[in-house]
Amino acid sequence: MGVALWRLLPVFAVAVFILTTAATLAVAGDTLGYDFRAYRNAAVRLLASQPPYDTSYVVAGPFGLFFYPPTFLPLAIPFGMLPVTPATWAWIGMLLAAFGAGVAAMPVAMRTRWLVVLLAGLSWPFLYNIKLGQVGPLLFLAFAIGWRNLDRPVILGLTGAVGAAIKVQPGLILAWALLTRRWSAVVAGGLALAALAAVSLLLAGVSSWTDFLAIITRVNDPITTPHNVTPGAVLYRLGVPREVASLAQWAATALV
Repeated sequence: MGVALWRLLPVFAVAVFILTTAATLAVAGDTLGYDFRAYRNAAVRLLASQPPYDTSYVVAGPFGLFFYPPTFLPLAIPFGMLPVTPATWAWIGMLLAAFGAGVAAMPVAMRTRWLVVLLAGLSWPFLYNIKLGQVGPLLFLAFAIGWRNLDRPVILGLTGAVGAAIKVQPGLILAWALLTRRWSAVVAGGLALAALAAVSLLLAGVSSWTDFLAIITRVNDPITTPHNVTPGAVLYRLGVPREVASLAQWAATALV
């Protein structure tokens, strides 16, 4: 009986994933592609010879805020050439394809892969990520390829570079490679990042980097940003002085 149930896992996992994903997208309303539209708007501004970053923002959260590194822009530009509705669905399709490719790339047993698909279909954070068009599935794919190729330093370095080009934090992979003396991975990742940065300079100019640094330092306050739930922000809203809350936040960051 148990063996028979495990044999049904692929069908059950795919059915649940399709059902919950379709239901989430069907009721998304105005939130469909909420984050993606910020990426696309940056690309549209760039294609119109305008600065891709809107430096008028002072806090994270409002619609349309693009605060990803300029190396992200080459990925967004093709979608800026399309009308918003087909661009949104094309982006969501790419995210779903990236998730599927990431599951296939994971160096685990087949049963575990189907369990990951089932978990995703039952995971509101994943479904919410897809609905908003966030970049999580792209990073998942990069991490899965890197995990599969831990003993292939060039591929490992390239996946770290791609992740960092999309969102800064995955650059920690290259920091880990440096600490573990995976020199080939560090060099490959560094060269790839340099190449992507050069492309972004050609497309958006030096001002894109200065605007990015200006906006990222202004809107990413982990203490006073509304709806933020970092340890420091929680303490601050409980009445702890801002300076003490900031120290607690730095301590938590160092511990992590």
